[in-house]
Amino acid sequence: MNRTIVSLALLKVNWSKGVDYIDCFLPLLVSTLISQKIKSVEIADVSVLRKGILDEYGLDIPSSALITIINRAKKRDYFTVDNGIYTVNEEKLQLDDNTKVRTEIDRAYNHVVSEIQNFCTEKAPEGISFTNDQISDGLLAFLKNHDVDISFGASELSILPRVEAPEKLRYLICWFVVENWENNPTLVNYLQDIAIGHALSSIILYDEFSPFQGKLEKLEIYLDTPFFLSLLGINGEQRTLLSEEILDQLKKEKSKLYILRTTMSEVLNNLDNCKNVLRKGNGTNQSLSARRCIENNVSAEDLDQMTADFSSLLENWGISENQVPDYEDYELVINEEELFDTILESYETINRGAKMPRALAQIKKQLPEYIENTIRRDVKVLSGIYRFRKGKTPISIKGAKAIFVTTSSALAFASQRFERKLHRNKNAIPTCFTDIFLSTLIWIQNPILAKELNRKRILSDCYAGMSPSEDLIKQYASELKKLQDKGRINSTTYLTLRTHHSAQKMLSNSTLGDPELFKGESASQLVAQFLNRITQEETEKRIQIEKEKENLQTTNDELAETISSNSIHITQKAINIGSGVANMVLTCFYIFIAFSFIIGVAAFFIPTISIVWQVVAFVILALLTIFGFTHKFSSDSIRNPIIKYVKNKIVFFFTRSD
Repeated sequence: MNRTIVSLALLKVNWSKGVDYIDCFLPLLVSTLISQKIKSVEIADVSVLRKGILDEYGLDIPSSALITIINRAKKRDYFTVDNGIYTVNEEKLQLDDNTKVRTEIDRAYNHVVSEIQNFCTEKAPEGISFTNDQISDGLLAFLKNHDVDISFGASELSILPRVEAPEKLRYLICWFVVENWENNPTLVNYLQDIAIGHALSSIILYDEFSPFQGKLEKLEIYLDTPFFLSLLGINGEQRTLLSEEILDQLKKEKSKLYILRTTMSEVLNNLDNCKNVLRKGNGTNQSLSARRCIENNVSAEDLDQMTADFSSLLENWGISENQVPDYEDYELVINEEELFDTILESYETINRGAKMPRALAQIKKQLPEYIENTIRRDVKVLSGIYRFRKGKTPISIKGAKAIFVTTSSALAFASQRFERKLHRNKNAIPTCFTDIFLSTLIWIQNPILAKELNRKRILSDCYAGMSPSEDLIKQYASELKKLQDKGRINSTTYLTLRTHHSAQKMLSNSTLGDPELFKGESASQLVAQFLNRITQEETEKRIQIEKEKENLQTTNDELAETISSNSIHITQKAINIGSGVANMVLTCFYIFIAFSFIIGVAAFFIPTISIVWQVVAFVILALLTIFGFTHKFSSDSIRNPIIKYVKNKIVFFFTRSD
């Protein structure tokens, strides 16, 4: 098992005990002192101890970081000091030996590697296999791919050793994580611990990390275009969840969140360009955003809705619009051309890895126009952040006033390099952070958030790791164009194959993300497999639609029956109420007749009855006589109209539409 992987897991175990990121390294230091039988360390030359930790744990800790750890160990009584010589307190070392914990971690991660190996055997094409050591290196390569996300502002970019891993192995590891995310959380937790350990190892690279620690309250945070595309869902569900989590934590920190109008225009232009690709195929040239739309099944209609809703979404996210200050105060204006050159050189350093970097003149000569335009916009934004800060060089996060948050580690690295030349203060708070570094700042000060933020980050990175590379997409598009030119596929099929997410997924899985596994005949095979799948999907979809229609008809019939039953019930109730009302009216009618008759008869025998009552009685009798003639002296002629009227009113009340 790779020593480095175990060491990163050990850092996480140590941090879980409630110590800070420096104390996490003390058990590693102790174990190295014991195993290497080091009795003393000269602070002016820690090379022996540095080599010992590298041999023991596979971590290449820079001398400045190692001195920080040694000084912390002195505070914990692991050393006594005399004239720059640190003498080991051997009794203290024996108490803190971590051999047992390392053995348990080693056993757990051997199991992880074994499971990944089984997965590779199942998923990889025949003839492709990997040893345990290769898989360990693959895990390490996956982590190193994200080194700069956190360490962009440090003196060194990594304490991890340089490793090489085939593209297909890294793809399989990402696939393994995605497949096991739900059904095997124990394995995923092991990988999560490694990721947290990796973050802790990156933090130790900063000569002074304390300036970054503190509340983010009232800090103005300007978010970049890819971050908004992630919020919109362009970069996949997992990246959306991670971005939403970061946004939520920033709001809890009471940061002030902004989008620059330049960024807003770029977001909307991106959406428009993606719509054009999805509707026209756009030849062999597709932007990263367009490829992400295809992979994540974002349709042109979805993009239309995002464009229409963007302003209201900003309001829901709690993000305000702003624009960079003008160039009025020339003392606050930086050399934008120098920043542009620094970004180009930094991109070359980050993206080419171990390859020999090209000269600046060669980079500019081969620079595509769309990339130059993107970098020019980034330069304008970073230049604006300097003007927001009004020329001040902050030495704490509290005094930073404004920062630009990007998903590009290369841009953050470039910005930091430029600022070190500009300010000559290596501990100044940079103008540009990565979103991952910002989320690390949040969870490092609130450990309860570490698990959730890192889980979302790992899954997001793994889904991104399964996306076909630009080289693979170009090769795929080229082969499709050949098939179209030969008449083997028509323009409609070509467009579908270029813009359908299932085709992209099949391309990735069949090649394991490796362009070397994609040959000319692979395109024909992929087309045939895809068309078969489309036919199968359409058949399944048609069957599903038929089932849904049957279910809907059944539901409609049941609903109609229920409505009919309810209607009958309401009508019957209304008739009953109408009958009651009619009976009351008839009763009153009969009382009037009786009363009038009694008054009329009594008038002949009782002279004291006033003339008024006699007139009233006479009028009532006359009216009732007329009413009786018109209604044929039938109680039903009175009852039925009343019942009908009451019934109609009640039925209308309960059945009228809202």
